[in-house]
Order: sequence, then structure tokens, then C-alpha cells
Amino acid sequence: SAAGSGWSCRAAACCWPSRGTVLLMTAVSAVAVAALAVATGGMAAWPERLLAAVAAVLLLFLEPVPIVAGLAVLAVAAVVHLVRRRRRDPA
Repeated sequence: SAAGSGWSCRAAACCWPSRGTVLLMTAVSAVAVAALAVATGGMAAWPERLLAAVAAVLLLFLEPVPIVAGLAVLAVAAVVHLVRRRRRDPA
């Protein structure tokens, strides 16, 4: 059933996602692309790059559980990056 799933159905053969669902998936996809940029870019060390790559793959599934897991892995990558940077460049 499409009821409550974020999809608006007016006919059995034609179901379209709601505007909110489209905006959410667009935002999640943008975060996934940013994570891919971190994974393939030169600014981060290998642990952060690996974590960002895993996060990007999870985020691209566009389902609730992988999205939450991908955001959590991306947050861990950010924390690892900040800790490593702080150890390297003490204030």
C-alpha cells in the first residue's frame, strides 16, 4: 500500500512520490555526492576516505535504514578527521 509511504497515488497505474519525498531524496543524494568527493579527493587521509566511501554507498540506497547508517558513518568520518587534524596541528 502506498498510504503513508510518501507516495501520492491517484490511479492504480500511476504513483508519484510526494514533493517532500523528492526533496529529501535530493538532499540525501547531494550528501552522498559530497561523501564521494571526500572519498576521491586529496584533503582527507585514508581512514576518512574509506569511511566516506562507505557512507556514500549506504546513502545511495535511498532507503531509511541505509540513510541513517550512512549519515552515522559520515559523522564518524568527520570526527576522525577532526581528531586527526587536532593531533597534527595543536592550537
